[in-house]
Amino acid sequence: TFSADTLYAPEGSFDEVANTFEAWIKIPKSERTKRSFILSNSWTGNRYITIEIKSGTPRVAVTEAENKEASWEFKEVGNLCTGGWIHVAIVRDPAKLTLNCYVNGELKQSLPITDVWKNEIVFGEPLCIGGQWNTDSSIYFKGQMKEIAIFSTSRSAAEIKADMTSPKGAEGLLAHYDMSGLKPGDVIPDITGNGYDAKRQENILWIKAEDKKPVSDYAYSFAVIGDTQVVADRYAD
Repeated sequence: TFSADTLYAPEGSFDEVANTFEAWIKIPKSERTKRSFILSNSWTGNRYITIEIKSGTPRVAVTEAENKEASWEFKEVGNLCTGGWIHVAIVRDPAKLTLNCYVNGELKQSLPITDVWKNEIVFGEPLCIGGQWNTDSSIYFKGQMKEIAIFSTSRSAAEIKADMTSPKGAEGLLAHYDMSGLKPGDVIPDITGNGYDAKRQENILWIKAEDKKPVSDYAYSFAVIGDTQVVADRYAD
């Protein structure tokens, strides 16, 4: 399980292209209007990816370079916030230039890749599990995850069905996190041995409940300076 003030991420990013992302997830029905990030390295600059469940629907967003962004929502899949375990796979098919969404080993929807992600991308920063590199408290994963597998290859339907049992030893397996039965701790080990252990990192910008103090003096002022970096970068005039 995940929270607003904690994220898990390896210290280094993949030095290979990643084309298949698989996860066993369970999200309660009560969260069907929320956003839950499965994997993301967004807010780290160029070349980032986010894989999430948005209002029950799988969604992928990719930034290839500055001003080259795209997102795909698999609305035909149906609402995945069922309260039961579901296997979700997102596969980029470079031959057909499609992005495919599989649920429990079955292809549910394919969407075209028209511009962004036509070329293979080595994503620049480590992928967070259950969150992103940001201080937004609302988008951490709202349920449970028990397994994640990331591949350099584009997995077929038959391969994805086999992965549902175990992806161990599969071709192109970059990282494999088996969290079933894992007790809360500081590390989610990468059982491939490739060295992408996801280490627990607390978000120090959030105040912990035990550190909060009651307010006695209600006279105060806030000075606010807007975050102008995007305006200054893209619309300097």
